[in-house]
Amino acid sequence: MNIYLSHLFEDEEIIRLAESYRFGVETIEFSIGHSLDKKESSVANYRDRMGPLIDMVPFSAHGPFIDLSPASFDVRIREVTMKRFQDAYDSINALGGKYIVFHTCFIPSVYFESSWRDNSVLFWKEFLADKDDKVKVYLENVLDNNPEPIAEVIDRVNHPAFGFCLDIGHANCFSKRPVINSWAREMGDRVKHIHIHNNNGWRDQHSILSEGTIPMKETLDILRSRFPDVGWTLEMNRYEDAVASMEWLKDNDF
Repeated sequence: MNIYLSHLFEDEEIIRLAESYRFGVETIEFSIGHSLDKKESSVANYRDRMGPLIDMVPFSAHGPFIDLSPASFDVRIREVTMKRFQDAYDSINALGGKYIVFHTCFIPSVYFESSWRDNSVLFWKEFLADKDDKVKVYLENVLDNNPEPIAEVIDRVNHPAFGFCLDIGHANCFSKRPVINSWAREMGDRVKHIHIHNNNGWRDQHSILSEGTIPMKETLDILRSRFPDVGWTLEMNRYEDAVASMEWLKDNDF
């Protein structure tokens, strides 16, 4: 199984952990506006900072999302979103990355699901029109209430690089639909990657795997059985939480 660490703490800490556990790295370097303003030098800088690790473990990326919306009704917002998403894609491609994850950017009470769905289809068809499947592009649930609109977007876009990143922590605190019996079941083979972290069921805490309302051992056992070739990313905000979660995975035979 391919397991990644989200690069949410200091460089020396992520290098130490990735080298010790031989986990991949999901960088957030290219989700930041000022990094994308100078993407060529940002890629070179990140490569230098990671050193030999670049050639030791797989890398991937989390794309930008703050103030962006692929489903916006405003053409200027869509243009900026397209530019930022393209810059992030180019950056991880230049780094030799495996995939990039983008938020759906759905906001309840702002978008009707139908308008978000239709606008998203148009955006992603345009974004993927000139791309092959070398770098995978995955939509990640965040505030989304339901899996079906995301499934329809992926199906209608119908591109070999396009899939779904199931974030079980987000589903647990932002959706009333259960992770396994609804999200995983409804998304089915569209699930190409999984973000794992825990929480109290109402706040997006990114807690260690063993602390929260998700029955983590049971959940990960089912996900591993159902999606045996799908990688996971540990998304903890603190170094010590990442260490505790990696040890928990090891102790529970993951």
